[in-house]
Formats: sequence, structure tokens, C-alpha cells
Amino acid sequence: TIPIQAQCSVPTVSFEPHGTLNYGDVFIRYPFHQSLYLHNTSPLPAKFEVMPQEDKSRAEIEPDQWTGTVPPCASHVITVTLTAHASGQLRIPMYVKIIGR
Repeated sequence: TIPIQAQCSVPTVSFEPHGTLNYGDVFIRYPFHQSLYLHNTSPLPAKFEVMPQEDKSRAEIEPDQWTGTVPPCASHVITVTLTAHASGQLRIPMYVKIIGR
């Protein structure tokens, strides 16, 4: 018999601001920018991927980087541009996938 052991480690990444990017009042078809900070608090490098937006009818979000890396114990900034296509309150989901390197 051969004993087999495995260990899996993943980076710990937090976001700032936590939960939402608040753009306040915006104008239709005018781009507004906010910064999203990714903080990697682990000793492991992390990769991120901003997932494509499914519904662009009311507004479009576009990060300045769709993919990238966050070094160990470091931070990375993504600038997210919001362009509204409709009036009224907007709540657009944005998903960021974090994986180990």
C-alpha cells in the first residue's frame, strides 16, 4: 500500500468597497468610473476574472482589466466604468471569479 495525502490551498481575497460600488446619480450614455480594490491577504498569488455581463439593456459595466493577478500580501485596483442606458435606479450585478495560480 502507498499512503496518499493531498492539501489544497486557495488565496484569501477581499474587496473594497465590500458589497457594492455606489455611483450615485448618473447621466444616460455618460461613463462614470469607480475603483474596486482586491486585497490578497494570503501568502499565495491569486488570479481574478471579471465575468461577462449577461443583461446590458439598462446599463453596461466595463472593467479596465477583465483578468489579472494579485500578488501575495498585496492589493490590485480595477477601474469599473458604468454607462447607463435607462433612467431610474440601477442595480447591475458584477461577478469576479478568484482562483489560485
